[in-house]
Amino acid sequence: MFQDRQSQKAVSRSFNYGIFQIMVGGFFSFIFGLTFFAQLNLLIRGTTSDVGSFFVLMVLAGLSVYLLLCGMRRLKLIRLYRNYIQLLSQAPSHSIDQLAYILKSPVQMVRFNLIQMIKKRYLAAAYIDTDSNRLVSSGYGQNTNAIPTPNFNRNPNNVVQPQKMNEIITVTCKNCGASNKVTKGIATECEYCGSNVS
Repeated sequence: MFQDRQSQKAVSRSFNYGIFQIMVGGFFSFIFGLTFFAQLNLLIRGTTSDVGSFFVLMVLAGLSVYLLLCGMRRLKLIRLYRNYIQLLSQAPSHSIDQLAYILKSPVQMVRFNLIQMIKKRYLAAAYIDTDSNRLVSSGYGQNTNAIPTPNFNRNPNNVVQPQKMNEIITVTCKNCGASNKVTKGIATECEYCGSNVS
């Protein structure tokens, strides 16, 4: 549901690009870093007065480190994606609050990571329902009654803005005791045990 061929290609391309960034950034960080410190040593000793090349080397070393850090962030997001996709593959819709609880991460961090994954097309067939704070597979809700699907206006980041606000309430499952966010007046299934909650 969340992982399709387009997503797999995006993750693969991003992984290769991240490795490239780390290799190039690491190489040039090392080269420009050494040259920068050698130039700094010469400036301190007073054997050279070429301050211009010192600043050029400083900028190039900084850009190389930035490239290295971007590659590391990209690979970290892919690692997170692989953890998230194991949880997301079980159902077509997930509460971001429950994902955060399972992953033992702050809700804001999980939401930020999901938005980044959607932007980078790792979760190409998904969007965030801001009304119910859920990550939803885009085909979900057409042939099922588990979650009502209101009309949504999509923006470029795939973050969904509902046209009509439905009241979302938190209900405790009588079977397992888990908290579920549901639309008021509509029976749905518990995300944990599958029993009916309303």
